Amino acid sequence: PNTFTNHRKDPQSVNAKIYLEPLFIQHRVNFVLSGHVHSYSRSHPVTYDKINATGPMHILLGNSGRQANVPYFQEIPEEWIAIRDHSQ
Repeated sequence: PNTFTNHRKDPQSVNAKIYLEPLFIQHRVNFVLSGHVHSYSRSHPVTYDKINATGPMHILLGNSGRQANVPYFQEIPEEWIAIRDHSQ
């Protein structure tokens, strides 16, 4: 899942959703760790942008602790976002 305006259509984000998400679901991955400099976020268990108890939780670690203030795609978090923060 990607909640940032700047990266929603990046090829790596689009391809991860197309090719990796089905594998995460098929193999019952519990959580996915990824990193990017903009923020910290954690999803609820999710499959295809919908909350689903059998889907993986996605944790985005805000590497380097830098405050970037990149705008989110929506001011109100998507329903599948448990927490997000780019204040550090």
